[in-house]
Amino acid sequence: GCVHHDTILVVTRNLPNPSFLLDSSLCEGEITSINYSGGAGNDFQFIWNFGAANILSGSGSGPFQVWWDTTGSFLVSLLITDQFGCAATDTILVEVHQNPVADFVSPQGGCEPYTITFSNLSTGAESYVWDFGDGTSSTETNPVHTYSSGLYTVTLTAMNNDSCISTLQLTDYISVLPVPQACFTVQEDITVVYDISQATFHFQNCSVNGTSYLWDFGDSTFSTEENPAHTYTYTDTFYVTLTAFNVFCSDTVRVGPIIVVYFNTLYFPSAFSPNSDGTNDFFHEIGGLGVTQIFYAVYNRWGQLVYSTGDMNAQGWNGTFNGKKCEVGVYDWYAEATFVSGDRFKFKGNITLVR
Repeated sequence: GCVHHDTILVVTRNLPNPSFLLDSSLCEGEITSINYSGGAGNDFQFIWNFGAANILSGSGSGPFQVWWDTTGSFLVSLLITDQFGCAATDTILVEVHQNPVADFVSPQGGCEPYTITFSNLSTGAESYVWDFGDGTSSTETNPVHTYSSGLYTVTLTAMNNDSCISTLQLTDYISVLPVPQACFTVQEDITVVYDISQATFHFQNCSVNGTSYLWDFGDSTFSTEENPAHTYTYTDTFYVTLTAFNVFCSDTVRVGPIIVVYFNTLYFPSAFSPNSDGTNDFFHEIGGLGVTQIFYAVYNRWGQLVYSTGDMNAQGWNGTFNGKKCEVGVYDWYAEATFVSGDRFKFKGNITLVR
């Protein structure tokens, strides 16, 4: 019946709180902050396990900056031990989602207004935001956009259903130029006829928005100078064409005619047939560009004047004299002509009248 008693004092302590805050749904490569939230004491020891995460910064109770470079499910845990050796652990499962890949192509330049269709080559995305670089945007998958002249940076942001995004920005990607306007003048007055000895012309380029030029002088010769001079080497009627280019487009203007002749020469036929058949019925000058005044006369074999005129627009001699048909034969002609050069020359020859 003997009884003995013993007593032990047991002290129980609260476990430390290992709670921490972490975004449990992340995107590949996304940096997140891990913050201890359990109210740490001065003598707590923190042991973190971030698994496959990359640690950018942090120590002790944190905060830590971490990120994952692969997709999957990852455990993050914290073990806290207080000064009494009491320990507690908390664990959070993190899901790391795959990022989409933003990608696109398009034509990169033209003349205004320039309309572009963007081809979206992105993968793993469900929605898009385009920034065209001119203050406008679109959420279409393959948008069509019209630009005015300028240089534009285009940005495409692609997003998937896990709110992961990818951005592609192409700096100065679109170049749009104003349309060239071809223009030129000729220093010389091309409303008059020029003798071949004076057939050098100076061209003044007044084009705008052009960066290079091509001149076609109409005689199978060309130039790429901005303000060329050109000398014609044979007689003809010429038209000059200038094409002004920029990187993307061009414009063309044509000026003329430029008439180059041999001055101080006058031509008459050697025969004519005034038979009213509509062909070669009149005797008159058949050549002489640059003539400003003309007089010509026809004489029979006895030296008798049978026809004369000083009219530049006259039809010419119809083979009659005093209302009667002249006989077939050879007649003499005499002409005087004044040319645009100011020179006046005399000419003579003979003409055969046939019926």
